[in-house]
Formats: sequence, structure tokens, C-alpha cells
Amino acid sequence: MPLSDTILTLAFERTTTDPFFAGYRLARLRTEQSLTLDQQAAALGLSLDSLVGLCLCRQPRDRADVEMIAARLGWESGRVADLLGVRLPT
Repeated sequence: MPLSDTILTLAFERTTTDPFFAGYRLARLRTEQSLTLDQQAAALGLSLDSLVGLCLCRQPRDRADVEMIAARLGWESGRVADLLGVRLPT
């Protein structure tokens, strides 16, 4: 992992094993798609720092959580919901 901050690295690594974090879902997707962290960031059009920030977010539970993450990334909420496997009521 090319993060320079040891604390950030440890926090990021924790997200991959704890379903509380969006990083858990993203780590599973990396495994399923055989991607490195850098490859996943590029595929999503994010910098590595932005992807790590996304991983550190709590896994969204409702529309408000999804919309907060979407606003932070500058994405549509549907894209965030699809990526993180969140079903939004219509």
C-alpha cells in the first residue's frame, strides 16, 4: 500500500475486514475483479487519496448516507449506491 502515513495505512487496512466501512465492500470488489488499489482508483476515476477516503466512510445505510458520499465525490447518488451495493427505495 503506497500510503505514507502509518496511522492512515492501519485505518485503511481495518476497513477491508470490517463491514461497517465502505472499504469492506470495495475490498471485496477488488478481489472479485482482480484489481489492485491503484487499478480500482483509476477504474473509478478517483485519486488514490479519494479512494482511501471513500473506504474510510461508514457503509451507507440509507439515502442520506449515500447522498452525503455522492456529494463528497461529486457523483450521482445512484452511482454510489450501485458501487457500494446499497438498495435505495424508489
